[in-house]
Amino acid sequence: MAAANVPVFRSFPDCSLCLKRLADVVSIPCGHTYCRSCTEGFLSEYENTGKYSCTECGQSFYRRPFYQDRPVDDIVDGLLKTALQADHSTASHPGPEDVDCDICTGPEHKAIKSCLECLASYCDEHLRLHNDLNPRTPHALVDATGQLQGMTCRLHDKLLEVYCRTDQRCICCRCMLDDHKGHDMVSASTGRAEKEKEFRKSKEMIVEKEKQLKELNAAKQSLRDLALATEEESERLFAKLVQRIQSSHAEMKAQIRAQEEAELERVEGLLTQLEQEIAELKRSDAELEQLLCSQNHIRFLQSVQSLYLLPGSADAPNMAVNPQFSFGELVKSISVLKAQIEDIWLQEMTKISTAVKKDKFVVPSEPKTREEFLQYLVPLTLDPNSAHRNLRLSEENQAVACDLEPQPYPNHPERFDWWAQVLSREALSGRCYWEAQWTGLYGADVAVSYGDISRKGQGDDCGFGYNKHCWSLDCSISRYAFVHNNEETEIAVPTSHRIGVYLDHRAGLLSFYSVSDSMTLLHRVDTRFTQPVYAGFGLYQGSTARMCQPGKEAQRQTDVQRTRRSASVKTVEKTRRMWNLKSKRKVSATSDS
Repeated sequence: MAAANVPVFRSFPDCSLCLKRLADVVSIPCGHTYCRSCTEGFLSEYENTGKYSCTECGQSFYRRPFYQDRPVDDIVDGLLKTALQADHSTASHPGPEDVDCDICTGPEHKAIKSCLECLASYCDEHLRLHNDLNPRTPHALVDATGQLQGMTCRLHDKLLEVYCRTDQRCICCRCMLDDHKGHDMVSASTGRAEKEKEFRKSKEMIVEKEKQLKELNAAKQSLRDLALATEEESERLFAKLVQRIQSSHAEMKAQIRAQEEAELERVEGLLTQLEQEIAELKRSDAELEQLLCSQNHIRFLQSVQSLYLLPGSADAPNMAVNPQFSFGELVKSISVLKAQIEDIWLQEMTKISTAVKKDKFVVPSEPKTREEFLQYLVPLTLDPNSAHRNLRLSEENQAVACDLEPQPYPNHPERFDWWAQVLSREALSGRCYWEAQWTGLYGADVAVSYGDISRKGQGDDCGFGYNKHCWSLDCSISRYAFVHNNEETEIAVPTSHRIGVYLDHRAGLLSFYSVSDSMTLLHRVDTRFTQPVYAGFGLYQGSTARMCQPGKEAQRQTDVQRTRRSASVKTVEKTRRMWNLKSKRKVSATSDS
């Protein structure tokens, strides 16, 4: 119950004018109470008007309250006793983490607000007094804090109300004029807003990083699944390949066995025939031996004639075994096949290994802002040996113009002899970015090409965009068009005279951008580059193109401005000298006269 009476005590026991205990309490019609002496003081100000006004709520009344309100005094005494009891409770005293009121002289009350200008903390009652004393210029109030001393300058004992961006610290107004003169400074509120903006960006970055973390965790499992599936598929394909080789081997063995059996059958037939013939010849030879023993010449001749007519005896085949027979052609063919397969196998396995290493599951994202693109900026120059004779190079081979007058270039195998084109000297791979600026009624082609593009003749195999060796953005004052392998894609966006080209050679990404205050994507190519590429320009009569170097351009503009300022200063100095000379001449002429 005592704690419930504390708010009443803070509204009643002290006079809000003199801040002392109420004595001879006077209650005015609006309900507010004051000491009699205080009431007399503020009522005397309205004596001549007959209309009075409460100093707290401003309510008007017309009756002068000159009576003493004893019941109110009794209530005050009772509340005072209750409040003295409540002062010993935690409800009226500040806790260990609370801030004491800097004005309370008796038992301290918990402060509810701190003033950043007075550098003091106030309880409820003294806060009302503080606000009454500063009605026209309200002070900046914050929740009660015990760190007010840290909000003042240690050197000048002034409130810290300015933030120095240069030194990243809070300073007072005196510091602005002394140690921080010429620094980048803003108000404390602006500095806080900037830091809060950075903090919000940090929170957004945390959210983005957490999102990426979640995606990477999911991608990790997906990567394992893909690797396992690829391993199983490669094992299946290799098993089929081995099966095919084994099948071919079995077929070859079967052919060898079949050939062996055919030749053996033929040899067996010949052997049988020879054995029969030998048996017949032996029998005839035995009969001849018997005839030789006979003395009858007629019988001998008759018998001998019949012996020579034995089957096959006169036409016996003349056969010889081939000593070179060894399935040589077959072995030779298999050896050639083995060598060819080994060569192809080595080439294809190298390609497979390269493909395995080249595939990246997690790839860097494409830049979004121009500042991010400029991190990959590469300096490029144009190759005079590739330039068509009607192309005139300038600015240290970074700019080119198409003229009617041919240039005295020497003959070179890499020179374009019909198409008005030129390639860069530098080959490009990895992640690269460059910017090109073009002019002219008919515009220019901003191209990316392999180095092996044809250079001689007027065929499509030489023109940027008309073959599979190059990718070209056709820029003119009326339109954009992307051309590759003789296929054209029109791009319906407002044209710009500055083109940004982003290349991620490993990822097979090529993007063309329109560069102004922002980066506008014109066309993106997803492909697989098989060799380094070169930047190039294709020009028309009266057109120009130039490789831009943003850093050098800024320096060039600075030099131009510095030169203009120097010329202006010299002009002013010259004018001042002339006026001084004229003044001297005028003074001299006046003196002479």
